[in-house]
Amino acid sequence: MASARQWGVGARAMGVRRNLDRLGAHVDPCGMTGTLIHALAMWGALLGVASGVETSGSQASPPQDAATRAMRHVSQGAQLRHHGDILAACRHFRFAVGLSPTWPMARLELGRCLRLLGDPLKDAAAHLEVAREGLPDRASVLIELGLLAEDGGEVKEARSWYRKAAELDVGAKGATLGLARLGFNGTGLVSFEHARRLVRADPADPAARRAFAEASMGAGFAEQAAEAFSWLVDRARPSWRARAAKARLERIGIEKSRVSKAGSKGTRSRRRR
Repeated sequence: MASARQWGVGARAMGVRRNLDRLGAHVDPCGMTGTLIHALAMWGALLGVASGVETSGSQASPPQDAATRAMRHVSQGAQLRHHGDILAACRHFRFAVGLSPTWPMARLELGRCLRLLGDPLKDAAAHLEVAREGLPDRASVLIELGLLAEDGGEVKEARSWYRKAAELDVGAKGATLGLARLGFNGTGLVSFEHARRLVRADPADPAARRAFAEASMGAGFAEQAAEAFSWLVDRARPSWRARAAKARLERIGIEKSRVSKAGSKGTRSRRRR
């Protein structure tokens, strides 16, 4: 029987929307049956993510050493993550870590995947720290630590990781985009100007457009943010990114409508006076 902690993990994870677009498509909006099946499936998958126990394959396949099996799991996990199946990807990365605990690349991939899932077991940082020790010259590890801190609302810590990554590799785009989102000194205008330079340097880069959209919102420039989100709606891939941008664009439209209505009411009130 599942423990209370396991049920708690499942409940928290069901609130995580980012990168679970693929699973969400199976929910039946017309009744509780689809919702219940979705919840049970997700809970069961999370238990699999936590277990790290490799399921046995075909008995006819030749035996492989642990390192070879770990590499196979990392390769399969990377493909699944690329296609948006985050839960299944995490299972493969967990298997790889179980087979080769000292392999820093497996730790990096697992830490990244758990972060994308919302870090439901709160162990992404531990895996990323192991990866950082084994890959001291890899800026991507520092960027992942920054993203994890940013997801948790730790802005100062996130900015520190991004700066370290940028110092380690001046061409690390993830570090530059992270600093653009947060601002080098926390001010909205600095973040906005930095993100605008990124878009000018590479107008076709969706990551730069997203950073510019977020920075524009933070600086209070709704028009620029709407333009950037509109660009993402038309071009962002995978599809859940386009839908997320569309949702942000719709919220901007709602806010602009509210401001416009408030202004109209104020004008009519002054005229009556």
